Amino acid sequence: MPRQTRLGQKTKRKNGTMELLLRKVIDSDIYKIQQWIENIKAGEYMSRFYPKDFDGKIKENGLYLWFIIIVDDYEVGTIWVEKDSLDNTEATLGIFIGIKAKLGQGIGQAAIKEIIKLANKEWRLRAINLNVRKNNQRAIKCYESCGFLLIREGTKLNNNNQFVEFYKMIYFINDSKIY
Repeated sequence: MPRQTRLGQKTKRKNGTMELLLRKVIDSDIYKIQQWIENIKAGEYMSRFYPKDFDGKIKENGLYLWFIIIVDDYEVGTIWVEKDSLDNTEATLGIFIGIKAKLGQGIGQAAIKEIIKLANKEWRLRAINLNVRKNNQRAIKCYESCGFLLIREGTKLNNNNQFVEFYKMIYFINDSKIY
């Protein structure tokens, strides 16, 4: 059985409590992740669905920590943090909940808070950043509630040659101000 990392005690949510676990992603999870991408039409809200260094095979190269999010024994999404180089003190966050019925329940917030702790323990980070599309208001609200700050906005060309507006957000660990 794949290793599971407990994300702390049971977490309160609107309708009671939930138990969150993180399990390292394994090769057989990729098909499930692809199904989630299709089910929630993730391409309308996201540009990337995997760590940058993922090329079809899971690697233990120290550049990313990648997990399946499990809530009350049910796999509901994926979350990762990644670094551009081993000595980098900043990482980039990626997350999505792949089950529509599980959106809006605080799962993303709980998973993000715990992966920040895990990544900082593993890498001793100064900050975690992310890009989020301006039209993804649910995600923006989630990130803000986790303590991410908006630091700039921009436009980029996506894989379909369409311009997409985005925000860059950052979470400073231990109040490290690096910008």
